[in-house]
Amino acid sequence: MAFDFVKVIRDPIHNYIGITQDELDLISLPVFQRLRRITQLSFCDFVYPDAKHSRFSHSLGVMHLAGIVGDYLKKHGILDDNDIKLFRFSGLLHDLGHGPFSHAFEPVLAKIVDSDENKWKGASVRWTKVLISEKSYGVSRILGKERVKLVGQLIDDENTFSGDKKMKIVWNLLTGPVNIDRLDYIKRDAFHAGTPEYAILDIFRIINTIAIDKKNEIYFFKKGLYALEGLFLSYLYLYSAVYFHRTVRGIYSLFQEIALRLSEEGIFNKMLEPGKWECFDDNCYLHMLREKSKLLENLLFREIPKVIIFGSDIKDFPTLQQKIVLIAENLFIKRILERKIAEIIRKPVVIIDSPHLVPYPEPRYLTRPKILEEEEVFKRVRQKSLVKHELLDKYSPHIGILSTPVRSFLQVYTYFNNAEKVKIKNRIIKCLTEEISKL
Repeated sequence: MAFDFVKVIRDPIHNYIGITQDELDLISLPVFQRLRRITQLSFCDFVYPDAKHSRFSHSLGVMHLAGIVGDYLKKHGILDDNDIKLFRFSGLLHDLGHGPFSHAFEPVLAKIVDSDENKWKGASVRWTKVLISEKSYGVSRILGKERVKLVGQLIDDENTFSGDKKMKIVWNLLTGPVNIDRLDYIKRDAFHAGTPEYAILDIFRIINTIAIDKKNEIYFFKKGLYALEGLFLSYLYLYSAVYFHRTVRGIYSLFQEIALRLSEEGIFNKMLEPGKWECFDDNCYLHMLREKSKLLENLLFREIPKVIIFGSDIKDFPTLQQKIVLIAENLFIKRILERKIAEIIRKPVVIIDSPHLVPYPEPRYLTRPKILEEEEVFKRVRQKSLVKHELLDKYSPHIGILSTPVRSFLQVYTYFNNAEKVKIKNRIIKCLTEEISKL
């Protein structure tokens, strides 16, 4: 597609990003400009000081990759110019509904929008769909009614896209197992965290080995095997070393606990209204919390609770992993358990953090990416309804390892001194073992 760019933005990941007039109009809206003040990685900068990049730059990056993928598929007769425009709009707007500090705000957002903090998965996506359709924010005026509907479907990773067959391809490339959102954030997050060696990512090779068959199924040519392996391994490295770093998770969990306590007072509800939301960024949120909670001072000055227990400290922890996952997914159970332990050890703060590393690709995808032999050229693939292919697992032993059941972690944080550590630790282990066994 010969994009009619009216502006070019310099980007440290993709070099130059071109912007069309419609895209510039969307970017100029206050509801989008707000993303400049929403950090991509919440509190990772407490460990990796330069990890302060925003959802704004990430959104531009995803839009840029949508254009590259769209242009590649146009050359092979899969998409047309209108499809590519819609693809780029979806990439640009997919994170519009993220609250302050991104994913750390999701339970509070779910509590306000869905009246259930346990519906935090996908809460920002559901809120994005509201923002792009609500006339007050201006997005629908630029896109039009039909495009708003399609963009809403394309960014929704919880539902199988049921619209136009070509749009199902776009939906898969935006939210599926190998998607442009992940291609951008892995490269971008590793760069800003100062860990570029963890992003073994050849974006060009992955994009240029995509093949689509007659039934609009997505395949990858075998020559892209190592690039795909790099994507999966980078996912593992970043989650293990950056996103799930124990200090990052401690700060993240403490912040979330403060926010959830205060959300019970309803102080954030009004911030989701037009005219308020555009100003509801990280700084605004911190100011609101600081007025209400002394605990926030601890967080801001890095006086955070320390890990007192790891999962390995608990006898038979491996057999309890599935129950640990339940704690992670049910914030109501987790908070009850935290308060019970806090009473037993007589501490004001107890944080149970049990993040779980979802297999990559995730369970909802029935198969790993499908690999075609080199001699299967694109034209032949398009002419056949079925093509000879193999699952990526056959060629990559790493993928079999990464596709195993969920790996659970357990870390319990509290404030303590060395003199009382052993006593507190034993009490917590006893309580945890008893309560987890009941689940």
